[in-house]
Amino acid sequence: MHLTDIRQANRLQWGRIDSDSAYRIAVINRLWQLDQPSPGQQHVNQAFAFGRADGGEF
Repeated sequence: MHLTDIRQANRLQWGRIDSDSAYRIAVINRLWQLDQPSPGQQHVNQAFAFGRADGGEF
C-alpha cells in the first residue's frame, strides 16, 4: 500500500468523527479551564475521550 493511500485512508477514518470530536474537544477544553488537572492526567483524559488508549496525537 502506498503512503499516500495510507494517509487518505486515515483521513477518511477520522473524517467520520469530525463533528463528534469537535464537540469532545470543546468539552475537554471547558473542563480543563474549570478544573485544571496535572498535565499527565489531562493527556490521559484526552486520549480516552478520543478512544485512543495509546495516548497518541489526534
